[in-house]
Amino acid sequence: MSEEPESMCALDVGSACVKAVLLDRVGDSHRFVARGAAPQVAAVSPFKALSAGLLAALGDLEDNSGRRLRGTDDLPITPEQLGWGVDATAGTVSTGCLEVALASVADDAAGRCAEAALHSVPSHLALKITGREMRAHRDAFERFAEELRNHPPHVVILVGGYDRKPERAVVAGADALATAAALIRPQERPLLVYAGPQAFRPQVAAIVGERMAVHMVDNVAPDERHANPGPLAAELDALCLTAVGRDTPGMGLVHRWCGSAMSTVSRALMRVYNYPGVDVLAAEIGADYTVLARPAQAKALVQAGAGLGQGARALLDESGPRAIARWLPEGLDEKDVADWAMNKSLRPWLVAANPAERALELAFARECLAKAWRSARQAWSDDGRPQPTALPKADMLVIGGGLLARARSAADAATLLLDGLQPYGVCRIAYDTAGLGPALGSLVDVNPAAVRSVLEQDAIAVLGAVVAPAGQGKVGRGCLHVELAMPEGQSLVLDLEAGGITRVPLALGAKARAVIRPARPFDVGVGPGQTLEISLEGGSLGIIIDVRGRPLPDPESLPDRIATLQRWSAALQVPG
Repeated sequence: MSEEPESMCALDVGSACVKAVLLDRVGDSHRFVARGAAPQVAAVSPFKALSAGLLAALGDLEDNSGRRLRGTDDLPITPEQLGWGVDATAGTVSTGCLEVALASVADDAAGRCAEAALHSVPSHLALKITGREMRAHRDAFERFAEELRNHPPHVVILVGGYDRKPERAVVAGADALATAAALIRPQERPLLVYAGPQAFRPQVAAIVGERMAVHMVDNVAPDERHANPGPLAAELDALCLTAVGRDTPGMGLVHRWCGSAMSTVSRALMRVYNYPGVDVLAAEIGADYTVLARPAQAKALVQAGAGLGQGARALLDESGPRAIARWLPEGLDEKDVADWAMNKSLRPWLVAANPAERALELAFARECLAKAWRSARQAWSDDGRPQPTALPKADMLVIGGGLLARARSAADAATLLLDGLQPYGVCRIAYDTAGLGPALGSLVDVNPAAVRSVLEQDAIAVLGAVVAPAGQGKVGRGCLHVELAMPEGQSLVLDLEAGGITRVPLALGAKARAVIRPARPFDVGVGPGQTLEISLEGGSLGIIIDVRGRPLPDPESLPDRIATLQRWSAALQVPG
């Protein structure tokens, strides 16, 4: 066998389905060979083990590929032997949530930075206390400790104080946490992650070490000017794979199949879409949550309660039925929205079977992306404070998830990106047609060249270029002048009015030179009213010029909502 594995099996153990993917060398490059899938019944039934869905998906993959992958013990056959087994295995797991308590004992940015780190993993901040609360209420920490004893989380995070001006409040906090931990049964005691001033590490370890396991990471707020949530985020990501689900039936078999190459979905996306020199914003809509990843900026976000399965009910409860129903065609109402969410939360693996269900699925998916981006505006800001006017601007946007791997059209993928994330300026857009992104991300450290080959040849479909000016104007009023020098030598001039979408065919790989002149107050990324000259590269949808405005107008505010939604949808359809 060569130094790098040739044949590989990657698992994607989700909360709705388990997928198993086989990659192998075909000719002079690696290609996607086959896939197996099975419902994750354990997600909705406490009496089922995770191994049931895993083994069913592997059995499906064996049937589809004609290759035996398991031994008599149901463990992988590695390395490949006479056409049986594979050289390497890996996988992602997204079936649980890290329960966290946060003690932020100083009045600085550390608490906000710690919460930003929490947003990058599947987590629930179950308990929180701040220095201000402790000073205002003498019994505040006592109540915090009582909750800690009654409902022990997986992890307690302790932060507060700058490295150059460390505050001893973190030492007092460690002492109080040790006292609280002494009253918790040893097998239920949480792990302590200390992300405060480095000077106090020895004292914190000495105080807490006998009663709680302690992990040390770099200070999340080393000084007044800099935030440093990355090391804490990486630690929490690792804990998601070890602390969450450790007592879940069947998790042991998942670990044995994935080994050291097991990853969270957010970490997998950060790896697979890490293209040097390209700012990629990737979105993955799952059953329980939606993940945003921006590798070039080392930022990821996991939005709980924003999924198309178990997360549909939580999304509906928080956003309200109106936020979903406003995107629906005639004949569907808020009752249909509630019924769909209930059904999907009970049977997350169900596939849309008719146009009405597909419209509901798209409407929920739009709100999943919108909710995730609202959270990212705060979690990804430099100081942890919300940026209410921020719009996503990146070189390329990629969307994936089970929704788009189920024979969805290119127009559906573009609709989700344009309506859900609302990018502005000029960018390229693409989608994961086979739902391979997370599984491939788990294999990046195993064979990066193979992953890149499969991603580009078998998974990602480039939709084209988007021109979307920020700003709002009266519908029907001129807002954008575009001159296109097409690759065949002809010129195209467009004078566009606010309120619609225009599509210009341009084949994948073909380029057109564009001069874009927005009217004030519209901005294509270089300032209001400023001209941009740029090369645009095509795709299956060519060039999409979206002049509906940014932020998008609320569909309910449109004078003829149904007709307008139909026009927007028709503009993205490819004839024939």
